[in-house]
Amino acid sequence: NIKDQWEVTFNSFTDPIIMIDSDYNLLQYNRAVSQKNQIKAKCFQVLFQRETPCIGCLRGKNFKVTYPSPRTTYEVHSITLTAEGEPEHFVLQYHDISQRLLLE
Repeated sequence: NIKDQWEVTFNSFTDPIIMIDSDYNLLQYNRAVSQKNQIKAKCFQVLFQRETPCIGCLRGKNFKVTYPSPRTTYEVHSITLTAEGEPEHFVLQYHDISQRLLLE
């Protein structure tokens, strides 16, 4: 029951939220990213149809990234998850700030 409640909460966010490993592999994501099973795919492939990591990606730190077509700017909030003896994982939330920037 708690797992179901967590998944409903996680999937209710309208911003894309992903968890990746140090090789950019998707480990977990919410429905704002996709409803298909994309595990074993790279985040940059699923989110932006890129063949390489996004320019300016700073896993574990906050950053902004802009894509030209259609022109979209995301404010990315990112944290590093570490546990002793385990590889690093990163959680990233992509918030579209394009409209705000146009108004400014």
